[in-house]
Amino acid sequence: MDLIQSVIKDMTSRGNEQWNDEYPTREIFENDIRCQQLYTMKERGRVLGIMVITHEQEPQYDPVPWKDKNGKYAVGHRIAVIPGQHRKGIADKFMEFFLDHARKQGCTSIRLDTYHKNDRSQALMEKYGFERLPGHINFRECTGPFYCYELVFEKKKK
Repeated sequence: MDLIQSVIKDMTSRGNEQWNDEYPTREIFENDIRCQQLYTMKERGRVLGIMVITHEQEPQYDPVPWKDKNGKYAVGHRIAVIPGQHRKGIADKFMEFFLDHARKQGCTSIRLDTYHKNDRSQALMEKYGFERLPGHINFRECTGPFYCYELVFEKKKK
């Protein structure tokens, strides 16, 4: 939770109020751990970042015009890198792990969302070929919209 508090402070200083004292909570992360969907990146015992990978999505995602409607998808949530460690490849390592993990799980696509003011996250998704889909979703914990992104894996030729 120390990592999360430092990320909230960093985001807020950049005008991004995506996370706050109400979200994400300790209980949310405890549930992520129980469900074995929270991944961490450590260096010498220090947590540098976290990411949640699941195969479930919130009801807010239902109206999104996903391209991969019938395949198995993975969803990424709560991606955070400790402030002061940006531009050191940590987010890239998480993204590469996520792509590899999803493929090994037999997924045909990956779904992500990001707050409209989270330029870093949007740039990362675009770097890895994710497509921003039309429209947006809202969560009651936040005051602004979230953009949805999807990466559909190419089907292997037989």
